[in-house]
Amino acid sequence: MSKPEAQSRDFLRTRKAGWVHFGVMAGVLLVATVGWDITMRSLGWWTRKEPVSWPKHVRVDKKTFQNLTLAKQFGPYKLVEEIELRPDVLETLMIGTTLDKARYKKRESNWYVTRIYEDTREPKNSPFRFWRLDVTYYTGGETTIPHVPKACAQAGGARLTGEKILHTPIPVAPEPWSKDTAFAALGFEKMTQGYLHQFVQYYLFCINSQPETSREEMRVRLANPFMRYVYFSKIQFFPNRNVMNMTKANEKAKDFLRYSLPAILRELPSPPRDREDLP
Repeated sequence: MSKPEAQSRDFLRTRKAGWVHFGVMAGVLLVATVGWDITMRSLGWWTRKEPVSWPKHVRVDKKTFQNLTLAKQFGPYKLVEEIELRPDVLETLMIGTTLDKARYKKRESNWYVTRIYEDTREPKNSPFRFWRLDVTYYTGGETTIPHVPKACAQAGGARLTGEKILHTPIPVAPEPWSKDTAFAALGFEKMTQGYLHQFVQYYLFCINSQPETSREEMRVRLANPFMRYVYFSKIQFFPNRNVMNMTKANEKAKDFLRYSLPAILRELPSPPRDREDLP
């Protein structure tokens, strides 16, 4: 055998051995991953959450993933505008993903609704006449908590002027919401084209039918290995005009939440009483 032929055969043997080693290592990693998942489940631990389907009456647009069934009126608050978010915004929110499309038929996809409601009791020039409402719904998989207004507004150049947790009962909502519902209130100011713009924003979360106001606490609860089925929703709302009086705005926000929250909660799942892994 000539020297070049020997070198060629050695090269082919080395290459074949390399692919064999690669295949073996890939197999080991796959078995280890599957084994880890099986081990965690056998212990009753769930590192990857399973989805919770929407209530039977809920309808979601198959293309835009907008909720279609949220009430168009909450007492004196009437819907005046439906807002469809841009694709890049939905990508940031992780709504309308490939996984959402695959889960749509099972009613297990993420969804959102963004609307403007009008308080028909307020004068036309009132800063509290129009309210924007943003609701996002997430379930299963590897969930990510959306940014809260504090992070988004400050990233956009606004300065935080006030922050507190407000409380209000929602008598017609189910417990624990009916007795006392907490939500976060934030005040901001920002110079825009030489004018000082003052505004407020409010938000709260619902995780497996339980209220929450802390993004950090939401992360902790989502990481709970004993929770198998998980959904959560972020509810954000604010008057759509310049606001000079945050104290008055806070009272108006309580009013908006008292009217809107019962309708919002009807769009979210209620945990079955016999499902122990839902709180």
